[in-house]
Amino acid sequence: MFFAPVNWSERKFTITWAEAVKIDWGTILLFGGGLSLGTLMFSTKLADFVGSTLIKLTGVSTLWEITAMSIVLAIIATELTSNTAAANMLVPLAISVAKTAGVSGIPPAIGVCLGASMAFMLPVSTPSNAIVYGSGKVPITCMIKAGIILDTISFFVIFSGLRILCPLVGLL
Repeated sequence: MFFAPVNWSERKFTITWAEAVKIDWGTILLFGGGLSLGTLMFSTKLADFVGSTLIKLTGVSTLWEITAMSIVLAIIATELTSNTAAANMLVPLAISVAKTAGVSGIPPAIGVCLGASMAFMLPVSTPSNAIVYGSGKVPITCMIKAGIILDTISFFVIFSGLRILCPLVGLL
């Protein structure tokens, strides 16, 4: 049995206080906060506002400029929040920017989805990173150095892949 059965009369519960104290609650709260932030961007129309503002500030207007910007934003966001939260927050933003520019939203949205999976630097990025960091055997500085290299390579692989594959499969 994976979980101990709860027995109220014997005061036997699924998790003991000693076990609960060992849980990294800060990481769990950061994941939940990221998911909440993504949901709020939908409901408050912040995605539309940020999308139009980004076009004005950056001057991006072509499909591939928007796709590149979307990938970079996703890679950065996924280092600071969970992958799910980064994608949940940036997919509507990428589609909104693309619509405002009058281009297809599919490549930028796919770029965000793939970029949001490139979390290599910080413990908050993924549960795997949190576990590795929590072991105490990999210092944060090593994670950041390796993460920057992997994030840079990932950007070029994702962008090149989309640039080649989207026209081939008719996603423009």
